[in-house]
Amino acid sequence: MSNLQEEFGSLNIYDECFRINETAIALMVKHGLIKSSLVCNRCSRRMRISNSNAFSDVKVYRCVNKNCRAKSSLKNGSFFVGFNIEWFKVLKVIYCWVYNYINYQAIALCQISEKTYIKLKELIMEQIGNNTTNNNQIGGADVRVQFDETAICNGLVVINPSSTLDNAPGIQWIVGGVVEGNCREFVLEIVPNRQSTTLEDIFTRRVRPGSIIVTDGYPSYPSAVTNFGSRHEVVNHSIGFMNADGAHTNQIENIWSHLKQEYRARGGINRGRIILFLKEFIWKKTNICNADQETLKMAFIKIVEFFKNT
Repeated sequence: MSNLQEEFGSLNIYDECFRINETAIALMVKHGLIKSSLVCNRCSRRMRISNSNAFSDVKVYRCVNKNCRAKSSLKNGSFFVGFNIEWFKVLKVIYCWVYNYINYQAIALCQISEKTYIKLKELIMEQIGNNTTNNNQIGGADVRVQFDETAICNGLVVINPSSTLDNAPGIQWIVGGVVEGNCREFVLEIVPNRQSTTLEDIFTRRVRPGSIIVTDGYPSYPSAVTNFGSRHEVVNHSIGFMNADGAHTNQIENIWSHLKQEYRARGGINRGRIILFLKEFIWKKTNICNADQETLKMAFIKIVEFFKNT
């Protein structure tokens, strides 16, 4: 068990680290989210953590040189420079993000502004992007991989993507694939269209050779799968949700259902923020597939560790 696992115990929102600033600071210094010292910009001597003169419960960096005594915020030297927020609220925001609180619930719990909460969420996503890659391959020899596409248009979910033109105004296509029986092994990509060359490119980069690709009857799939060199199983949804060989696309449809639920819960997403939204969705779906307490705790710890100073 890691030190952070022991530190957070059962991960209860009423623990001291989520309520008391000094407790949160001590924990974050201990685990490297806050540096224990800085170099003074004025005299180049060491600055160490001490109480502020104005507020005894506020911690600052203060230069050890008695002729200098310059001070600096603990945010300097951390990932949270520029945020005017107590440290225990930083941990609360991470907690709310992992537990998928709706914005207004998180804002009320953390007692911060919506602007600050959104900025902190974006910082979390930035660290996820810096610490994870989205170029994994899925599938394997004789493993079924279900592929499908969905669309978002002008902040709305497209109800029937199959009958929508690729070049419809404001349309944004997303292609997804998932290994049958494994909700954690999947890919999602923003694409300009659903042409066979686009789909073939995704298969080439994201699917392991020998995989069995399962799709619906959209006409771009057969040539894309053939050129990729894989076996293709087609499910004709006008006949049923499973073909004669037992193949189906239920699992990728389930991912679309969760994605659309998240999308609608936010009242739509600005098109310029779709990539950020997908990064968040992919990370949560990969790391919090089963929302039991231990899984949520480990996801919380992963996020906290992203903010360690190395």
